Amino acid sequence: MYRVVAEPIPAVVPPRGIRIRHCTSEWFEAAGVAKNDAFRDHRGSQPTLEKRWGQFTRSPQFRPDLSWLAVADDANGARIAGFALTSLNEEDWDLQGYNAGYVALMGAVREWRGRRLAPALLAHLIPGRRTRTRRARRRHCQSNRDAQSL
Repeated sequence: MYRVVAEPIPAVVPPRGIRIRHCTSEWFEAAGVAKNDAFRDHRGSQPTLEKRWGQFTRSPQFRPDLSWLAVADDANGARIAGFALTSLNEEDWDLQGYNAGYVALMGAVREWRGRRLAPALLAHLIPGRRTRTRRARRRHCQSNRDAQSL
């Protein structure tokens, strides 16, 4: 799916008991557990091993600053209910002719499915992507002699 990030984003209120927050390093391990839970019912999906998950979260393309978590607070503490994890590869932008990012992984754990976590997560993710790609575009223009073509 493709979406122009410059278009307006409708406001989405997360479900009761959910707070939307950035995916910071202290949440990486829990995000891997949530990913495995979210995809366990998908035909052909296999759990991501800890080593492979670490490779994903340490890769230069993974962008926790542009990734979001839906966190549920309950009697057992804070747990990830859903996630929208972003990847960017700025090295591809010149070849593509446009700035792009990808929702590398998006899902909701079984008990939170069907509660509109995805729209709430995307409502946070897309504006951040818009800001990031604008900054990158300005930086690109400053270093490109043919900036007038943009």
